[in-house]
Amino acid sequence: MNRYRFTYLDGRFAGTVFADEFIEALQKFGQANYLTEPFSDDGNPDEGKTAKVEFIDSEGNGIGYRVRIVEED
Repeated sequence: MNRYRFTYLDGRFAGTVFADEFIEALQKFGQANYLTEPFSDDGNPDEGKTAKVEFIDSEGNGIGYRVRIVEED
């Protein structure tokens, strides 16, 4: 299981999700924050570490996040 750290595009912390796969992390984050399914992203995380993803909130506004897989020591 991996830890995925979500930040807003301006760098502010948005949350952490534990999941086995990237798409599962996106789904869990969206459900926990009452967001839609992600509507666009960069595909798989760059070099397996980070990706940008966007959701739509309940008011119809798009919100962008940067998602980073956090390595556990």
